[in-house]
Amino acid sequence: MTQGICSLLGRSGTRVLTNNLNLTGCRVLFQEANLSSYQLISQSLGLALQRWQGNYKGINATWLRWATLEGELLPTPEEQERLRADSERLRAEQAESQLQQTVRNLLGEGIGVEQVARLTGLSVAQVEELSS
Repeated sequence: MTQGICSLLGRSGTRVLTNNLNLTGCRVLFQEANLSSYQLISQSLGLALQRWQGNYKGINATWLRWATLEGELLPTPEEQERLRADSERLRAEQAESQLQQTVRNLLGEGIGVEQVARLTGLSVAQVEELSS
C-alpha cells in the first residue's frame, strides 16, 4: 500500500509517518482529491494523507502525514508531547502570575505579610519574594 500511495503522491522515496494510528483490520479507501496539494482523502477515516517535507526522528525527507480533511496536520507523538509541555508551562506561568497579583492586591489592601501567607498557604519568605 505504501508504494502505491507514494506513487500517487508523485514522489518515490516518500516515507509514511503513521502518528500511531492502528489501521489493523480496517479497510481504508482513499480517493484522489486536490492533486495540486498532493492529498489522498479517506472519507471512512475522515482523514487525508498529504506530503510533508520536514525532519522526523533525525531524518530530513518528504513524508506522508495524516491530516484533517481541512489540511491541518495531526501532531506526531513528539509534537503532542511538546504541545502538552508548552501548555503546562503556560498554565504554570499564568498561575504564578495570578498568585503574584493576588499577593500584591492583598498587601495593597493593608493586609500584613503574615496574614497573606496564611491566606495563600505560602511562607512569609515566599510572600515577601512575590511582593517585590
